[in-house]
Amino acid sequence: SKHHFSKMSTTTANGPTAKTARVQLHGVLRHSTQKDLRKLIEKTWKGHDPVVHGNIVKIKKVPGATWATVTLDAAVVNSKDGTETVPSIDTTLENFVQFVNDTAHPKENERGYAVHAKRGLCRDGGGDGEKEGSDGGGDDEDGEETDQNREGKRRKLDAAMTIKSPSEICDAIAPMWKQPYEEQLRCKNKEMVRRCAIVICKEIKKNFAKRERESKRNANVKLTPLYEWVKERKGINVKDILPSPQKFFYRNKIELTFGYRYEKIADASVEDDCDNDHESKNIKKIPSVGFMVSGWDGPVASPFCCPHVPSEFCGIAGVLDDFLSSSPLKPYHQKSHKGCWRVLTMRSSVRTKQCMVIVQHAPVDDADILSAEKDRLIKMLVGEVPNPSARDFPDPMVSTGVREEEKDRPRVAVTSIFFQEYAGVSIPPPDHPVQHSYGKEFLEERLGKCTFQISPGAFFQVNTEGAERLYKVVTDAIADDINKKRESNGRNNDEEKNSPDDSNKEKTAEEGEKKQNNDNFDSSTLLFDVCCGTGTIGLTAMSEGIVGKVVGVDISRPAILDARRNAVRNGMMKDVTKDEDSKNEMDKSIGADHEEIVRFIDSRAELVLSSETYKARFNSGPTYAIVDPAREGLHHNVIKALRSAEKIERLVYVSCNPTKTLTRDATMLCAPVRVFYFLYFVYTMLFVLTLVYNDALQTPYLSFFSGQILAEH
Repeated sequence: SKHHFSKMSTTTANGPTAKTARVQLHGVLRHSTQKDLRKLIEKTWKGHDPVVHGNIVKIKKVPGATWATVTLDAAVVNSKDGTETVPSIDTTLENFVQFVNDTAHPKENERGYAVHAKRGLCRDGGGDGEKEGSDGGGDDEDGEETDQNREGKRRKLDAAMTIKSPSEICDAIAPMWKQPYEEQLRCKNKEMVRRCAIVICKEIKKNFAKRERESKRNANVKLTPLYEWVKERKGINVKDILPSPQKFFYRNKIELTFGYRYEKIADASVEDDCDNDHESKNIKKIPSVGFMVSGWDGPVASPFCCPHVPSEFCGIAGVLDDFLSSSPLKPYHQKSHKGCWRVLTMRSSVRTKQCMVIVQHAPVDDADILSAEKDRLIKMLVGEVPNPSARDFPDPMVSTGVREEEKDRPRVAVTSIFFQEYAGVSIPPPDHPVQHSYGKEFLEERLGKCTFQISPGAFFQVNTEGAERLYKVVTDAIADDINKKRESNGRNNDEEKNSPDDSNKEKTAEEGEKKQNNDNFDSSTLLFDVCCGTGTIGLTAMSEGIVGKVVGVDISRPAILDARRNAVRNGMMKDVTKDEDSKNEMDKSIGADHEEIVRFIDSRAELVLSSETYKARFNSGPTYAIVDPAREGLHHNVIKALRSAEKIERLVYVSCNPTKTLTRDATMLCAPVRVFYFLYFVYTMLFVLTLVYNDALQTPYLSFFSGQILAEH
């Protein structure tokens, strides 16, 4: 193929214009830097002469790549008569390529592997037998934009400056909103069968096939027969999806981004030229909060058209828009990292009529202005949340009764305001400090028989009514197992009776039934709540009388502190301290005693679960486990600890990422016995509960599977 090289105009120290060209070096080490490559060429490789092979202007290398681009400049040659000449860049380029590819003296990298060179690809035309400055899609030789480059910039600008309609905003946030709800459930059910249940069975079969191949090569590897349930046509029984109890305004938490909302100026024409900051004179930028539906370069989209956003959140967003219109501090820009206001987080509870607002901002130079703006914002937010202006729902959504449900929604008031300063690029960790500025230090929410307090950084399900239905399904799975064991034990006891007297049998049955009814709270039943958050699942199971002991583990310290206080609030743990501010003393006392029926541990699950499951061996009653991980799924050490725990009789997995991390973790939990994986689980059922209405599969909805532990092979 024909090789090309790039030519650029540069000015030497003496004034005349010289040419530069690029050469690609292949075979360099991944960890090598530009400084290492310059040293390798100029000092390690013998024979490099700048006059013959050109000066190295710069070296560009992508981290982790095995190639680099070297830009060469023809060196100025001083003759004996004092005149200066510049060799042809073609000659210099050819000399450098021959110097690197010389077979008599091969060039090697730091580890002794061969390095070869070739001419760089042409970006602006130019090269062997081609006209300089021909159109190659980039800048021409004089540095001016080509038509293709201008068209690319125009398309990028048009995409960034597009003002989306309410229907387009809903398409980006809730892609399935146009479909009837029954059709959404059918689509999700098919996706769960195709992308979750079938995939898990296939992956388990692959593991057994791999195990069989290993057993043929190694006699010490024991061949494990494939599970019978995997051989069946429907190895995993996928139940029908449980619908969300609430179709509209179900979110109890929303995060909006500070940015600019675009509005068109009347009687303005589209500009022909594209400026550098992607602005156009027919667009007006208004500071606002909203969803980032067009990427970091685009505007923020108003939440007023989204049916899942409650009215109180839209009312607060309207207050923030009024605040930003007169604020001297501008929204934070994600690329330039300039500005102040970053993210607005809102939590609410219709049942307790409370609302929490967390405003994240970047550090600013003038602390007095920031403090004054905080005080002004607090005054605007305090009190009952105002009704939002007319919400522009898409036309197909209006006929579903969304406006009638909006009118019947109870009003809430802002009861907590926090500010959070963050100078990082990405999102802060859950335990990043916040500044309490107004009202309560937490939000209260009623869920089932319990009342929970939620701190700013703690996790809580985004759909309260849906969470109640989810927890009922989870606790019912454990209760069914307990009841089956009671029935099995009762039958065994009846068989051991030697007396054939019917009256004795009736008396024994009555006593057993009476004992079961009066002793629903089994104090010996232990539940491991992994990734417990604020302790909602474990405390709900205890309030229903299903378990008697709970051990919760979560990485978020604020969530664990909330979980401990929630246990005290609901009468499941003794209150050893009345001072809410002395957190260190509370950490030492609450849940520190191993005899406590409720313990919550703030740590990574993979660091403590092995020791905690080992302690469960001494528990007299049955042991169960519930895992509710984040989208990243379970750590492999957590899976190893669960499989090594002989006492765990049933595992319930709640997943917000069922088609990815659930399939991966389920395959590992059901994999054949190996070193460090002593026991294994088998599926009994798969439920899917949709907590998100009008949403697509990629957005989390929750599912779980549970398995009866089998004997060790």
